[in-house]
Amino acid sequence: MIPIFAEISDKMPPVEQWIALNILVGIGLVSLQLTLARFVRWLRLVPALLACLWAWGVSGEMLCDRFVTEAIFQELGSRYAAEATLLGFAPAVLLVLLMLVQQQRSHSTLRIPHSAFP
Repeated sequence: MIPIFAEISDKMPPVEQWIALNILVGIGLVSLQLTLARFVRWLRLVPALLACLWAWGVSGEMLCDRFVTEAIFQELGSRYAAEATLLGFAPAVLLVLLMLVQQQRSHSTLRIPHSAFP
């Protein structure tokens, strides 16, 4: 297969749009996670799965296809590639942190067994 480098920079959004888009996705997934966790605990895994799919969808091509990665590095620079990849994983990291906080809160509440009272 012969690599063909087309203009990548006109197909990639600027970093500011990546930031805004990932903030909106993060807010949406966090609100979905908080809403679903109130009903059934295991449902909080659904937004985490969606966040992982988002991260893979946003940065999967950049991480797996070396021709696309080389073109992005040549046209937009390594800083753009690093920022776009890290921003893609930001909603997933945010959800994992939220899940850890929720797990810590649920285990830190004082639970007195019913057998303690005669």
